[in-house]
Amino acid sequence: MAGSNRLASHRGNIRANGRRRKARGGDRQTRLSVERLEQRTLLTANFLPGVPVWQAQGPAPITGVTYATPDTSVGAVESILPVPTGSVTYNVLGYSVTETVYTIYAGTVNGGVWEADNVTASTLNAINWRPLSDNEPSLGVASMAYDPRLKTLWVGTGSVSSAYRQGGPDVGLLKSTDSGTTWTQLGTGLAGQRIVTVLPTANYEGGQQVVFAASLDGGGILRSNDGGKNFNAVTKVSYLFGQPAGTLAGTATDIVQDPNNANRFYAALAGQGVFESDDDGLHWGWIDNGIPQMTQAEGTKLAAVYDGTTHQTNLYAVTEKGGNVTGAWITHPVGNYSLTNQPQWSAIGTVPESKPGDPTTAPQADVGYG
Repeated sequence: MAGSNRLASHRGNIRANGRRRKARGGDRQTRLSVERLEQRTLLTANFLPGVPVWQAQGPAPITGVTYATPDTSVGAVESILPVPTGSVTYNVLGYSVTETVYTIYAGTVNGGVWEADNVTASTLNAINWRPLSDNEPSLGVASMAYDPRLKTLWVGTGSVSSAYRQGGPDVGLLKSTDSGTTWTQLGTGLAGQRIVTVLPTANYEGGQQVVFAASLDGGGILRSNDGGKNFNAVTKVSYLFGQPAGTLAGTATDIVQDPNNANRFYAALAGQGVFESDDDGLHWGWIDNGIPQMTQAEGTKLAAVYDGTTHQTNLYAVTEKGGNVTGAWITHPVGNYSLTNQPQWSAIGTVPESKPGDPTTAPQADVGYG
């Protein structure tokens, strides 16, 4: 459009010049010519001031690589959250097939939160990811959780990268109630601590949601009774004297809720063991029965699962030390333990071969159930 206007203006100048020449020279003929203009391209900007344009780098499957030290070939995805959003039914060779439709959230150690919509088992090779948190205070995702009741996405920030802990700052929590379109920063008092587990609950105090956070940097287990705005330390109880023994501080590596009891929680701390609370996370006592792999673990991950056959809780623990998995365990906790009344843990099979990693950055083991 700009080139056309310039050409029309140029032609206008030529016609005007021709008329002037004819007026001065009488009947003399004037030959008009058109000068070719150079092609010019104007740059445009389609983003807001200060907001960069990012090129997608994943998450995506990584194939054809060999494990190395440090973790150069496993990708930088720290958390995956599949959220069911519906189902789709179609016909295959005369048979009706129904698949669950998911929205998948991926938390990356230095790339923020990503989302993929309308994912089914048959579309896994055609997933399109889009970033959700590029403009937030930190792109370092240490943990994520989804609250299906409130349709709320929670993110614990902090760098857990194997690249010498370089990455986004530890700024507390990020919370979104609109699938990642907008975010609210909460728990600013947690700044400087990597939150490796964020646990929103269905429990309320004074009309405010109870939220837990597990800090990898000395804060231990922290509890909020105002929807994640502020967090406080919780109390560790000494079974020997039946009195408080300070706070449950240290390197917390996980916290989970009992599916059979909304007021019962389990937590793991490096070098201390596994703990249980029966009063909505206010007071905690040991339940690891002195098992060395648990009390000496550098990282323990937990999973509490409802057993539909026995209607009891199966509590799983995977322990790690020195970058190697040292054990996998199961127990069936019933609560209200003491120094002489500890749950019985059973080892699960043979310890799997562990992939090398840097244990100083974050717990290298994890446990899930599906």
